[in-house]
Amino acid sequence: MRTFRPPAGRTFFCPDLLLLMMLAHDLRKVAAFLQTAWPDAPLNLFADWWEHDGLHFHKGVISFHTLFTMIGSPRSI
Repeated sequence: MRTFRPPAGRTFFCPDLLLLMMLAHDLRKVAAFLQTAWPDAPLNLFADWWEHDGLHFHKGVISFHTLFTMIGSPRSI
């Protein structure tokens, strides 16, 4: 088993389990804060394969619009 090493940069996490509805809400609040503070910041998207084979890799740069689409609802997450 590999030890998790998060990608370089800012990482946010919650040590407690959350309902998916609460997670979606909280992610939108964090994303809105980041968009307000750094509207032109590049957002790096990573593929997370940690539970499958221990890998994570860069999938590209996304916009805030794309991020909000990804976290817009519990279903989209």
